[in-house]
Amino acid sequence: MPSKIDITQTNDPVDAHIGQRLKMRRVSLGITQQKLAKILNISFQQVQKYEKGINRMAPRRLLEISHALNINVEYFFEDLKHKGDGTPYIGLGENPTLFVAMPKNEGDELITYFKRIPDPKLRQQILILLKTLSQSYTQEARKTRSKFSL
Repeated sequence: MPSKIDITQTNDPVDAHIGQRLKMRRVSLGITQQKLAKILNISFQQVQKYEKGINRMAPRRLLEISHALNINVEYFFEDLKHKGDGTPYIGLGENPTLFVAMPKNEGDELITYFKRIPDPKLRQQILILLKTLSQSYTQEARKTRSKFSL
């Protein structure tokens, strides 16, 4: 009789990516692993395992964490890419720590107002502006970080 496989214990790149995103958001909010664990009613060791991608999070747990961290659950999957054959890999770019997580209410508000703009050309110009501002910010942040790197 084959042994049962424990799918909760993984070193899967997708689980590692989700864990990394969890840690980035938690740290950006200044929340300790202990505090997040208390909010979720789990041990801080479990939070560590999630962040390291050792344990896979169930969808319900992922939803609970997204509520606790005030973000959309989609945040955990941002920058997750797929190879041509469908095999997942992580494509975080040069420096994933440059990403600043947007609180759920800010993102919702941005989308709400953006949808109210009836002119598609104006919406396109706004997108170009946002991309330009984002790229400028990212480049400036990289310069600043490199000044303080060893």
